Amino acid sequence: MKPSLKKDHGQQELFRSRLDQIINKNHPLVKLSDLLDWERLDTALACKNFL
Repeated sequence: MKPSLKKDHGQQELFRSRLDQIINKNHPLVKLSDLLDWERLDTALACKNFL
């Protein structure tokens, strides 16, 4: 006997919060993240062989 498939009609989206609504924008780590040059960091890490 196979389990029944759940049909999603968008009802679960009603209770799903957006991440920007959950994060405290006054938290020090959030403020720090605004100061970082993410593109430069991404480029620097892409040059490294982490795998």
